[in-house]
Amino acid sequence: ETKSSFHILRHYTVHTNTIYEMEKDEKKEKINNLDVPFMTVTHSSQPSANVGERPAVPSDLKPTRRRILVIYTGGTMGMKKEGAGYKPVQKYLAEMMELMPELHTDRMPEWNLLEYSPLLDSADMNEGDWVKMASDIEYHYYEYDGFVVIHGTDTMAYTASALSFAFENLGKPVVLTGSCTPIVEVVSDGRRNLIVSMMIAGYCDIPEVCVFFNSKLLRGNRTSKVDAWGLGAFSSGYFPPLATLGLQLKLNVKAFLPQPKGRFRVHKKFDSNCAVLRMLPGLSEEIVKNVLRDPIKGLVIQLYGVGTMPQRK
Repeated sequence: ETKSSFHILRHYTVHTNTIYEMEKDEKKEKINNLDVPFMTVTHSSQPSANVGERPAVPSDLKPTRRRILVIYTGGTMGMKKEGAGYKPVQKYLAEMMELMPELHTDRMPEWNLLEYSPLLDSADMNEGDWVKMASDIEYHYYEYDGFVVIHGTDTMAYTASALSFAFENLGKPVVLTGSCTPIVEVVSDGRRNLIVSMMIAGYCDIPEVCVFFNSKLLRGNRTSKVDAWGLGAFSSGYFPPLATLGLQLKLNVKAFLPQPKGRFRVHKKFDSNCAVLRMLPGLSEEIVKNVLRDPIKGLVIQLYGVGTMPQRK
């Protein structure tokens, strides 16, 4: 079954442009023979932003097996080595995920993979791509307990922020992740980022758009890319992480948004007539006036320090 510009791979099985379900009994025997440590969740007692409180998530996250949808838009994680470099290849990430024993243990949520075709370079992302992602999550919203979006790192923070404002009354986790090195590499941050993101999406009831990278789960609309060469590439500035991964996953429950009370809705209109202007010493008034000409409808000005701007003309 083909749907739009993507195909769905069900129950870990690669099958071109079709929905295919494996023989579950045959797979179950293989699953039960695996011994993959389950992630234990504890709760941080450290006070954080006063943004609402929720009941603590139980430390045992294995009472029922939940279902998640993994949306692969593109990015470094699924690249294949070709010659001296890497390139995105359709269905390659699905093949790699099929070979990862960690993803087939019954301690993981059940997952389906939705892969975009063509795969997107995050540097080319625009508001049309955000609407597509939001629409896909809306379409499958009531089928799954959570969502993982695999994305390139260059504009991941922008997409996370955009989706956070597109979703109204979001009651399930939407976790964006990616990697600095392809998952096929022997040493790759992609494997852990993917596995942990899938577990968070499946078992942690965090009703918001998040970014998981390296060891931190961050609020989507507070996230920025701060390091192009390190594994800890993202930060949420003064806002504390929603969770931190060490030997255990520590959830900062007090920082979570409260569960919504209304029906889930998606807003699909974005206006690209906006800009960012960074204040510099000696920046001329004429430049500012030119930036403010039509068709601009919004301007973000990056000022000095805590918000200081020049007082003298």
